Amino acid sequence: MNNKYKVNKKIIVLTIIILTIISLSIYVYRRSWYLDDIMKKSNFNKVYNIDDKGIEMAIKSGFIQNVGKFQEKDKLEFIVDNIIVDKKRIVVFYTIKNKGDHKYIKNLDYELYNEKGEKIGEYSSGSKYYDDINLNKVKRIHDSFQLIFSEEIKIPSQINMDIKVEESKYNKQQYDRLDNQDNSKNSKDSYSYSFNIPIDKERFDLKEISYDINENIDIKGQKIFIDNLTVYPTTSILNIKYDKENTMKIFRIEDLKLVDSSEEYTNGIDGVISYSKDEDTQSLYFKSNYFKNDKELYIKGSGINAIEKDKVNVVVDIKNKKLLKAPDSKLKLKEISDEKDSFMREKNSYVLEFEYDKDISFSFEFKDEKGNSFHADSVANSENENYKEIYYMIPKNIEYESPIILKINNYPNSINRTFKVKVK
Repeated sequence: MNNKYKVNKKIIVLTIIILTIISLSIYVYRRSWYLDDIMKKSNFNKVYNIDDKGIEMAIKSGFIQNVGKFQEKDKLEFIVDNIIVDKKRIVVFYTIKNKGDHKYIKNLDYELYNEKGEKIGEYSSGSKYYDDINLNKVKRIHDSFQLIFSEEIKIPSQINMDIKVEESKYNKQQYDRLDNQDNSKNSKDSYSYSFNIPIDKERFDLKEISYDINENIDIKGQKIFIDNLTVYPTTSILNIKYDKENTMKIFRIEDLKLVDSSEEYTNGIDGVISYSKDEDTQSLYFKSNYFKNDKELYIKGSGINAIEKDKVNVVVDIKNKKLLKAPDSKLKLKEISDEKDSFMREKNSYVLEFEYDKDISFSFEFKDEKGNSFHADSVANSENENYKEIYYMIPKNIEYESPIILKINNYPNSINRTFKVKVK
């Protein structure tokens, strides 16, 4: 009897151990299945339209929170699938699902707030635009939006999210064919959704890695000081300073990359290239290799794009419609118009139409003769075989003293010199 009891006791203990192992295996399997389901054959970056090695590595490392919250309005469902949060970036993965008879999603507007209802960082809202995706055909859209911050944020314990989806009956081709008098042309249906998402702060509590570099680069007398690099889970930020004594205004460093033992990370994340604290200081944004923890990391470039500082300003006499100062003779002022005689001619704007044989662009900010600062309504470009056109639209309903001063922020002048700086 005692021997039988001992055998049964051993069997019970062994059974408990086996069940525990199975439970843990199921947990690990489910967790890895969840991540694999995103990353494997369905291919996360294709499903959600993400092309970011740093985000892929973050997801593979479990630096992502499953949300799975959804709301439905008139058979149009919006699902917050997943979220990633660190001190410099928030990425939200979502699905729009057609459960009825919906046509063309035109745009999605989003606003994010913390648990106190305050903005998260300087910019907490944005928009995404869609063209000609027929929801009656695709049935659902998988996509993402993100906020990228100039300053570090405090990771909130909750993110409150307001979403607005606008839908049209017409695609772009149909819209263009409609008569302007057709009342249905500009009619849109709008759907609003609100979510409160608790954030797993422990999951996202990873400390950034900082590297002091303190390296000077000289490119034909133009000096650049590479200060430091900070690597966050989703973003790497390189801080640089241009020497105040430089004779040229540097617009960018050509082919700037972070390079580890097997990957290159180009400058720019979702359209954000840099933030400038002042005229000579820049924070440059790169995709992150945080989770790779490579033994090697370098900064590489091939030169600079720059112009002499005394050629940065373009001066235009609005009253007499004359170009008074240009960086060279190839930049022409074709016309200054204030008549609404085409789609570019707005009644409330003067349109300065420039012509140039290469790419050139202007800052939105301009000044008048007294040094007062103003902001352009719009800046647009067009191109034909022999030259490019730049349309600079300035408001008519403000008072400024002519001539006005436009500032060049991109000019086709490259100075080549390759360099490579060791980070680690």
